[in-house]
Amino acid sequence: MKKKLILLLLLALAGFAAFRYFGGSLQKTEGVAARYREHEISWKQVSQARAVSRLLDGKGKYSDRELVDRMLKAYILWDEARALGLSASESELATALKNLPLPDGKSSIEEYLRTLSGSLEGNLDTLRVELQGMLSLDKLRETIARQSCAEQGVDFDLEHLPESVSRSVNEKLDALIESRMAEVEYFF
Repeated sequence: MKKKLILLLLLALAGFAAFRYFGGSLQKTEGVAARYREHEISWKQVSQARAVSRLLDGKGKYSDRELVDRMLKAYILWDEARALGLSASESELATALKNLPLPDGKSSIEEYLRTLSGSLEGNLDTLRVELQGMLSLDKLRETIARQSCAEQGVDFDLEHLPESVSRSVNEKLDALIESRMAEVEYFF
């Protein structure tokens, strides 16, 4: 489940990074696939999310709707993490970048990023934003897990969460996403 949430977040953050990289304003001529609050997801972002999914699972075989929904869900969770002050620090981000596993056959993350469309700097910025979001989501999950442990009267151990706590965390994240989906607009 954690891998799915990480993938979800990375896909959404690829869209967010593209939004920032292209000047913070997507033109209607690029084609907006969906919108959640201030987050517009363009078809270009959907394409970039497909490339990120290939990096993560080697497939990239998701429908447009699946990619858009994953990005929207990640935006929702990331917004919640930021609202709670759970953004990752620069030192946490630097450590995550340093420890990032390399795709097969690549000697550096920069080498891989050069194979993607766009500039190396733009792709590196995208990766930084994706990692920032992933780390923030981890903090959100941990916060909810701590609350769930307290509610259930069990000791908190992130590495060995009881099944009931894991289920509670997932239910709370799902409920949060569901409560925000009414704010989503689709354009396809």
